[in-house]
Amino acid sequence: MVCNFKSLRVSIAIIETAADYFSDTKRIMIVPVIYFAFGLSVFIMWIYGILCISSIGTITGGNYNLQTKDVNRDEGTNWMIALMVFGMIWIGSFIVAMNEFVVICSAASWYFSRKDVADKDGIPGDSDIWKGMWWSWRYNCGSLALGSFILSLFWIIRGTFEYIG
Repeated sequence: MVCNFKSLRVSIAIIETAADYFSDTKRIMIVPVIYFAFGLSVFIMWIYGILCISSIGTITGGNYNLQTKDVNRDEGTNWMIALMVFGMIWIGSFIVAMNEFVVICSAASWYFSRKDVADKDGIPGDSDIWKGMWWSWRYNCGSLALGSFILSLFWIIRGTFEYIG
């Protein structure tokens, strides 16, 4: 405990700063809700698309007692389904990256703003959430998409090797 006293003080200072940030920026809690709603709408559209693609093929006889049929798909349809699954993983990681970027921009703008003068809202420190959203879509969309693509690619490779091993 005595040897790590300096590290403990730094940890307490970080926790206090994070508590100050959340007490000054209560509207940060709406950001995950916005991106959740966006992700849910994308997922619903993806479900519709994957159902449309998975229905492509020739229908053969199945079990007539259970009223089921078999759909024989060609290789191109199977590749489309695989690309749709990869695309959903990519889009999901892109939405998470956008959410994290907005929170990071908000925290950075709050941390480097003046805390000695209260703004027009009466809260010292300025955290601009909407500017983070604007920056994420306007200036950093390609970088976040590329990073999400790389992460998705490695997640698929890792998942494949975990499934094999």
